[in-house]
Amino acid sequence: MVDAHGWLWIRSRFPTDGSNPANIDYLYGGAVGTQTIAAYADWSFELEGEAEEFKVLKPVLFAGRHETRRRLELIPDERWQSPRCRSHVRRMGFESFMYSLFPLAEHEGTMITSGVILLRGIGASEFEPRDAKLTHLVIQECGTLHTDELNMQRVEDVANLTPRQRSVLALLIDGMSHKLAAAHLELSPHTVNDHIKAIDKHFDVQSRAELMRKLMSGG
Repeated sequence: MVDAHGWLWIRSRFPTDGSNPANIDYLYGGAVGTQTIAAYADWSFELEGEAEEFKVLKPVLFAGRHETRRRLELIPDERWQSPRCRSHVRRMGFESFMYSLFPLAEHEGTMITSGVILLRGIGASEFEPRDAKLTHLVIQECGTLHTDELNMQRVEDVANLTPRQRSVLALLIDGMSHKLAAAHLELSPHTVNDHIKAIDKHFDVQSRAELMRKLMSGG
């Protein structure tokens, strides 16, 4: 409908302390693959301070309003063309993006959100205002799909991991081995193993299977 090449559904926790949101759940499709997930999951780890796009979105979400914004409305061209952003774009494999985020619940001074990021590949045109309007209407109509299986304890458990641990966890949930996760995150297997041990300790599990069962059940 809006000619997106890929999509990423995320559930996140937006804090009030000036730090970046903690991404809790991922689903994806289209041309989005594990490399995109690795790059996106790792993005908050690389940022210094709160990202400009989240400074724009946060007040609206905390006011309880669903918001849809294109890249051009979130990140100015001068920043988007900076070497750091271009490196991130190449790693992601996508150029243009659009957020459509839906506030779910305010919890202990944070806002839990659900929504989609629509993406177009490198060299593709930017999303137009018409695309944003259509996306906003569709996501608005999803209604209860946003809140389906929302478990606040699981939200807190995942959000309380470090950004790097959440990056590793996202790839484990996607079925990656620790060696593949290390390659995608450009870390040593030893470092990833250390993160996995910390994740297992955090969730009080002894194996990957036990971790997956705990995450899926929310217990």
